[in-house]
Amino acid sequence: LWMDQFNSKLLDMSMLQARARLDAVVLTPVEIDEMHALDVARENRLDWMNARTALVDRWRKIEIAANALKSDVTVTANVQSGLENSHKNSTLSLGLSVDTPVDRRTERNNYVETLISYDRARREYLHYEDSVHKNIRTLVRQVQVAQLNFELRRISVFVAMNRVDQANLQLLQPPKPNQTSQFGDSFARDLIDALNSLLSAQNTFVESWIGFETCRMGIEISLGIFQLDGAGVWVDRGKLDIVNPGSIVSPGSAELAPITGQTGRSVLIP
Repeated sequence: LWMDQFNSKLLDMSMLQARARLDAVVLTPVEIDEMHALDVARENRLDWMNARTALVDRWRKIEIAANALKSDVTVTANVQSGLENSHKNSTLSLGLSVDTPVDRRTERNNYVETLISYDRARREYLHYEDSVHKNIRTLVRQVQVAQLNFELRRISVFVAMNRVDQANLQLLQPPKPNQTSQFGDSFARDLIDALNSLLSAQNTFVESWIGFETCRMGIEISLGIFQLDGAGVWVDRGKLDIVNPGSIVSPGSAELAPITGQTGRSVLIP
């Protein structure tokens, strides 16, 4: 009997320790507004910067092609001097060459091709911007779901602990009349099942935490603020607040590093 009571007390202490650890686990706060997150990505993503630069280059090619359609005027001057201190044999010649835009078929075709190329690049840029916005929106929803799922898994662990306590109390019940012992096979099986359920709930709880951290890393990658230290380890920024525009937690510091950004879709060259 004393051995059963000792095992019961030991199990109670284990449950108290598990409850304390369960309450101590918290998620890193993540507050994100989609439009502000899009501004942060626009300011920090290198691939987005390259896409904007490529679009501007296409626009500059239009100006170069349009300049080739204009008239070309060339003025030349040539001076030949004779003997020293003598101007009798000196000659001066001037020339004027005008290339009118009468036949510009090649240049005109090049200009039209440049316009088409720019329009195609502009559509590709808009598609890229929409895909980034969609990705950020999906990640924001995944974080919200991961936060909710994490708390649900915490509740599941508490329920599994209560089930273990209930099964343990059943083992300590006094024997019924005409019964030599209160310890039965069904009670032992219930306790084993409860412990297995608790282990499964704890594993699922850890998996939900890992899933949340994965989503948090994915958001930083999508926003272009993901950083690694010299050892190749992720620099955890801590709380990620992109609800208030113009501020974000800088890596390794509790101070706020300003990040400027426009609101809404970026301005494109017409």
